[in-house]
Amino acid sequence: MRLILATLLALAAFPATALAAPVVTTGDATAVGQTTATLTGTITPDGTEAPYVFEYGTSTDYGLTTEQQTVPAGTDPAAVEAALTGLSPDTTYHFRLVSGEVRGDDKTFITAPAPPQPSLPSISGRGYTERTATSIVLKARIDPNRAATAYHVEWGYANDLGRSTPEGRLPTGDTSVPLLFPLSGLTPYTRIYWQVVATNAAGTKRSTIWSVRTRRGPTGITARVSDGLASWSQGVTVSGHVDGVGISGMTVSLQQSTFPFVSPFAAVARARVDSSGDFSFRSRQALIGTRWRVVTGSTPSFTSNEVSTTVRPRLSTRITRLKRRSARLKATVSPGLPGATAVLQRRSASGRWFAVKRKAVNTVDELRSTVFFKAKRKRSRARSFRVKVKPASEAYVAVTGASIRVARRPRDRD
Repeated sequence: MRLILATLLALAAFPATALAAPVVTTGDATAVGQTTATLTGTITPDGTEAPYVFEYGTSTDYGLTTEQQTVPAGTDPAAVEAALTGLSPDTTYHFRLVSGEVRGDDKTFITAPAPPQPSLPSISGRGYTERTATSIVLKARIDPNRAATAYHVEWGYANDLGRSTPEGRLPTGDTSVPLLFPLSGLTPYTRIYWQVVATNAAGTKRSTIWSVRTRRGPTGITARVSDGLASWSQGVTVSGHVDGVGISGMTVSLQQSTFPFVSPFAAVARARVDSSGDFSFRSRQALIGTRWRVVTGSTPSFTSNEVSTTVRPRLSTRITRLKRRSARLKATVSPGLPGATAVLQRRSASGRWFAVKRKAVNTVDELRSTVFFKAKRKRSRARSFRVKVKPASEAYVAVTGASIRVARRPRDRD
């Protein structure tokens, strides 16, 4: 009886000690990832050891607890923490620190969202940036679509392809990247078939098969003209030959520059090269002094040697009136030649031609000039005359007409 009474008196003497409890403060969640987080808090013990756990869950019902740990006996605040794993990405969690019957405030954190799942690479923007007779630089854009991606081009001279460029790699990303694929050592003027192949964690993507032809491979071009000296309005033909590979069917352009040759060459006609490399343009009228050259329609282009046609006016002479002592000669020149000079020539008994008279021609219009001469008739014999016209401009060369026979003067009557 005395022992029980002593015990009750002792408890009554120290009520504060028996009712004391630790102070619990819920901290923040740190190092929050997609499936992990670290919970923190502070516990101030009441002088004895303080066991604690963190309660957590997707609502204030919690439902999950961390493994129990203990703060050593004492009265100083102690920082505590617990690492969580196996969480769901992009999810809100509630948590609090609990020691015995003492519970800290509720707090929340949100786990990081999971990265989007990769999908097949995307291929776009196919074409080429450079093209020669023996090389092509192909281009394309590849979007790795959120996963590291390996890529290459399969190509060949037919739809079955059979060749491949070295493999390249793109890091994880979600934007299209421009890429170049150089091909060299190709055959001139040959069709190349190609497709882009890209592979990532989601699988392999192949583009449709496209084709592109290499350029022709000319190595040189020569030109010639049918007449270096042509009569006015006469047809002249420019032709020539192209050397190289893959030239059959290629286009060549005829360029010309006319007197006084101060303007640049200008394209005036086109022709195609035959299987032998030869070409010929349609006949063109020679109307004024002209220089010609031919240019290949290739990249790079080749330009031929220059050939030229000098134009000689057309000149006709006839007798328009025959009198007893003289003959009237008319010379007609085409085209019209303003400022030109005409000379009447007579052939001597020895066969030599010498000037008899000189006159300026009369320009009728752009297409015609005329000049008249009186030729004396000789009683003893017939005479031969001709007219020579010298243009005032170097656009044309001098022209000499055909010989005209003027009959001898009839004998005087008795």
